[in-house]
Amino acid sequence: MEAKDKIIAELQKELKIAKKNEERLNTLVQSSPFCIHEINLKGQIISMNKAGLTMMNMQHENEICGVYYTDFVCSKQKSMITQLLNNAFQGKYSTFEFSPENSELIFTSCFAPVFGHEGDIERVMGITEDITLQKKNEEEILKSRKLKSIGLLAGGIAHDFNNLFTGFFGHLQLASNQLCVQHPALKHINRANYALDKATSLTNQLLTFAKGGTPFFETVDLSQTIEESISFLLGDSGIKTKVIFQDGLWKVNADKGQLTQVMTNIVINAKQAMKTRGEITIEAKNIDQFTPNITQDICSEMVCVTISDNGVGIPDNLQGKIFDPYFTTKQSGSGIGLATVYSIIKKHKGYIDVESKVGEGTKFSFYLNPISSANSSSVLPISSTKKQGISSASILIMDDEAMILDILAEMLGLLGHIVETASDGESAIKKYTNKIECGAPFDIVIIDLTIPGGRGGESVIKELLHINPRVKAIVASGYSTGKVMSNPAEYGFEGRLVKPFTMQAVKELITQIIE
Repeated sequence: MEAKDKIIAELQKELKIAKKNEERLNTLVQSSPFCIHEINLKGQIISMNKAGLTMMNMQHENEICGVYYTDFVCSKQKSMITQLLNNAFQGKYSTFEFSPENSELIFTSCFAPVFGHEGDIERVMGITEDITLQKKNEEEILKSRKLKSIGLLAGGIAHDFNNLFTGFFGHLQLASNQLCVQHPALKHINRANYALDKATSLTNQLLTFAKGGTPFFETVDLSQTIEESISFLLGDSGIKTKVIFQDGLWKVNADKGQLTQVMTNIVINAKQAMKTRGEITIEAKNIDQFTPNITQDICSEMVCVTISDNGVGIPDNLQGKIFDPYFTTKQSGSGIGLATVYSIIKKHKGYIDVESKVGEGTKFSFYLNPISSANSSSVLPISSTKKQGISSASILIMDDEAMILDILAEMLGLLGHIVETASDGESAIKKYTNKIECGAPFDIVIIDLTIPGGRGGESVIKELLHINPRVKAIVASGYSTGKVMSNPAEYGFEGRLVKPFTMQAVKELITQIIE
């Protein structure tokens, strides 16, 4: 009896250990954040933990027991899941992704066979995880990488085009200077200049997209910018256009190229909403007391531009998403148009809003900071402050493009200045040093910001400032945006020259620095 009692005691001890292990395993399964479920050999679910029930929008396990696993899978994937279950019944492991019917959710699951005491497969154990957010993040990262690659390509193309446009503008201007006012060729030259202005606007949009849009602030006449934008976008569209400008409309402190892009993106949206018929109304007015329904640092005086259309409108549930990156309701849309608009307005410390009703149309309103009357009165046109008989200056030009060196040198020569050129940073520094040593330093240095494979403007100006802290330098670039072009004084430059430039722009800048 003692031996029997001892055996019974040992068995009871083993049962307690087994029960504790079972409880631990059950606790582990129920507390797992993953859906853990068992499937019988018929393909029916026989158990599921709490996380799985929550994932399936169910309260109790008896709601799901007996349900076929493939019932939760979209119809296109049923045959695949059936095959994978059969593979598990044959002792094979498998991992796969699937989505429920009529759902945007994405799950990943793995099947593993569970063997009985006799070595036969009794059931299949499955573990499922919701990876919807992970997939969306992966897509966002992929989109971001694609946009970055496209941006680099766009920026390089735009930079090269601006260099070419500089040559076009320069040669046209030099040619027109040799013609009398009544010469019939001047009409064609002016038209060519107008076409180049439009092309330059397009490259500026590419640069804004490529470089992230650091504004290049200047005084901008909104009425002129708006007129140019809608003429280019709606000239042959058949859509009616109504433009209303308040008398005495304030000028704004803004990046003209970026504002053109804002107008372009919003007007294109309006065109697509109306297809080939409809009317777009554009209004610009001064706001004395602007009080948006948000808490942010915006001055009370603003200039408001509204763009209204009578298109299909935007549903209420989508209006809060239209400025989100990559959000689009168009199959061919990229989802960056209005996101770019929002980014540009924010970087101008402005505000943008939208009102829309389905079937009635949409109205975008954006607000910009004006140039105050106090500031504008103290800044006189260069022509009115120009000194008579300004002596010629000794100027050094550094640029890797021979065409730009030739054009700029000829322009400056016609303006009465003495010019030397350098094709890279090292030779520019050497020439500048030699002139210092000779006691006849250059009055002004014009430095290209970007020299492929060599020292560009940011590096060269540091060296020149070390040689002569009072150096007067101008930074030039086909990239109109970026930290140096946006804030040249912070990097030691007296001014900036944006490619493509005109002879008049060169003349005014040089005169300003000489004075």
